[in-house]
Amino acid sequence: MTQINLVAQEVSSSQDLCIHHLIEGRAKRTPDAIAIEAPGRTALTYRRLHNHIHDVVTKLNAMTVWQLCFLMVRRWLWHFWL
Repeated sequence: MTQINLVAQEVSSSQDLCIHHLIEGRAKRTPDAIAIEAPGRTALTYRRLHNHIHDVVTKLNAMTVWQLCFLMVRRWLWHFWL
């Protein structure tokens, strides 16, 4: 079972923030704390998680509308046939 380690108290006190804002805040305060753990996988720290999110956002922002549409259709088809 995958476990995401966002503290419930932090989430409930920050209800107006999006999840990426919460992760960014945790990455600034405790960058080496474990954010995600899954059996048989390397644990992901808040620093690495934030960096991965930043990389994805940068790539998405660089895409054209047609590239984004193709990406969404491809993902939908992948989920549909599995």
